[in-house]
Amino acid sequence: MEPKLEHNALEQDVARLSQEVKELRSKLGAERADESAVREVLRPKIYSQAPSVSAPSVSQPAGDQSVPSPMLPDYLQKESPELKMKVEELISLTLSQGIEKTVEEARRYGPFLLDAYHDALTSKMHQELKNRGLLQ
Repeated sequence: MEPKLEHNALEQDVARLSQEVKELRSKLGAERADESAVREVLRPKIYSQAPSVSAPSVSQPAGDQSVPSPMLPDYLQKESPELKMKVEELISLTLSQGIEKTVEEARRYGPFLLDAYHDALTSKMHQELKNRGLLQ
């Protein structure tokens, strides 16, 4: 069982995200809000600006044999442990500092890591909204 997100910095993000997903669902005439609705609501928050700093290297050759993390998208499972750890760190940072501050940090690492963060955050937030009964 995944722990419930209860960090103050993220509570406002969860409430706002829930409302925005409901509005999108209403606009599209959808009965249910699936993960793609959460992805569409998060997209402009994460990609609103291009990365302004050259990307620090976090990737090394694949070949890691560690246990797959359920938090990470499937395509990251074959990436370097350093890259996977960075995405997990960004998700943890989101819990304490909220989405906006973490996006600023994620942008420093370039488009691939930003995409991976977006995908991991989408899954995490979709599950959290479902757990709280905020999505049907």
